[in-house]
Amino acid sequence: MITLLGGGIGAARLWCGIARVTDEPLVFVVNTADDIWMHGLRVCPDLDTVLYALSGRQDVRRGWGVADESFRCMSELRSLGSPVWFQLGDRDLATHLLRTGMLREGSSLSQATRRLADGMGVPHQVLPMTDDEVTTFVRTSTGETLHYQEFLVRRGARDEVAAVLVSYFGGQEMGHALADVLLGHAEPGGRLPTTWPQRTEDVPVLDVTPVDGRLTYAEGVHIGYRAWLKAGVTPAFPFGHGLGYTTWEYLGVEVLRSPSADADGAIRVRVRNTGSRPGKEVVQVYLARPDSAVDRPTRWLASFSPVHADAGAIAEGVLPLPRRAFADWQDTGWHHEPGTFDVLVGPSVLDLPLRTEVELTE
Repeated sequence: MITLLGGGIGAARLWCGIARVTDEPLVFVVNTADDIWMHGLRVCPDLDTVLYALSGRQDVRRGWGVADESFRCMSELRSLGSPVWFQLGDRDLATHLLRTGMLREGSSLSQATRRLADGMGVPHQVLPMTDDEVTTFVRTSTGETLHYQEFLVRRGARDEVAAVLVSYFGGQEMGHALADVLLGHAEPGGRLPTTWPQRTEDVPVLDVTPVDGRLTYAEGVHIGYRAWLKAGVTPAFPFGHGLGYTTWEYLGVEVLRSPSADADGAIRVRVRNTGSRPGKEVVQVYLARPDSAVDRPTRWLASFSPVHADAGAIAEGVLPLPRRAFADWQDTGWHHEPGTFDVLVGPSVLDLPLRTEVELTE
């Protein structure tokens, strides 16, 4: 038996893949801290996402909800003046009606989930993390307390809060690490490896479902954050974004060595810790070639490096300009287009206060 803990779109997709490659009995223990009461119904977003995914009825393009869904009930509620910021599809409502009815009759959430899983033909055991009702709230900088779903869905996670800590995948010492960060003993040093949208419809590429076992990257080199740059849409949080417990000023950039087709280049970057405590900054270097004869992204990550400095101190970092970062792929292999490249430096793909140029030679 294999027991898996998690929840949400990512976990559901991972678990579907695991279910396809193993004959071991699987038990899925799903997060319920995001649950919410809407229109008198108990809605369990993570549980439902897992059930819909494992039963094959999920809207794969969106990653949540049921495929071939309609929203007539929501339209009627809107016409009656009811808030409908949390979209519940007509087919989706059947799940919430059955669950809520069972809970009001005295059944546990585990029993209701088992009934739903059996009805959907899910061949695995799906359990809520607890039968007790757990609610997550977010306190904003104005002192307002919001339900997690209202903060995330209705407001797009754009309210100012004291901090948003993204932990990603932790090991057995994750609890201690999180405690150190929350108590200020350690600096949260990571940066976003993805782009977070303000709205789902802003995402440049939404269809990521393989066809006949093949997923075609039709966007070519404009993948990930590069697709956002090409579309010109501003996300909620860009690629490379991240904050620590201090603030930084980018002072200057100096070319130490120009790159060539056979050798890496290098630059020196100077930053100042303008906060009141020691800290760590992740300096990021991007390249651009607006006049390129080949199809290139608007700009692309070339290198990055952490720097550390005490309060008020200046730190220097030497970052490479790898020759591969200047290359483009041709039918004959890697190719280097000689000429001038822009070198942009800053804390994220959208915040690049420093700029210089380098000449790439053959």
